[in-house]
Amino acid sequence: YWAPLPYYVMAFLQGIAGGNVFQGYCLFAGISIFFGGLPWLLLGKKIKRPVMGTMVGLVWFFMPENYRVFFSEGNLPRMVTAILIPYLIYFIYQYLEEEKSRYLVGVIISMCAMTISHTMISAMTGIAAFMYFCFYAHENHCLKKPVRILICMVLSYSIVGIWLIPALSGGL
Repeated sequence: YWAPLPYYVMAFLQGIAGGNVFQGYCLFAGISIFFGGLPWLLLGKKIKRPVMGTMVGLVWFFMPENYRVFFSEGNLPRMVTAILIPYLIYFIYQYLEEEKSRYLVGVIISMCAMTISHTMISAMTGIAAFMYFCFYAHENHCLKKPVRILICMVLSYSIVGIWLIPALSGGL
């Protein structure tokens, strides 16, 4: 009942590294910097501030909490989730700006990946998104876009339900 995605990722990287766990972990850290920072760079490019996006991407990896989890705690599910959260933020931002359905698909995929990486963090992210959307709806007098995103986030839990239900009832 443990979240499978982080261990599949690490096994894949360890396989690329020839079976060496340390080299696989170093490869994982490098990939984390790149793929965790990429959405921030894309957001920076979108708002015509690519240098700021690059800096935020680097700061995201080296934030004290993320840095501690990577190099002190070694909690692989939390590390993979730290890579996925910027993608969710990117897709939410893009949908709120452009209201294109492909960004909702990105929200669903990001939430599914987060759920099969770390169920509790994905739930906390959903709660944080709900709170943000309450303020967004109040400030922008727009309820339709936040509700659509929240429906997609809930839908993602039902998509991974084939794993989620047994995992939540399996001895946690």
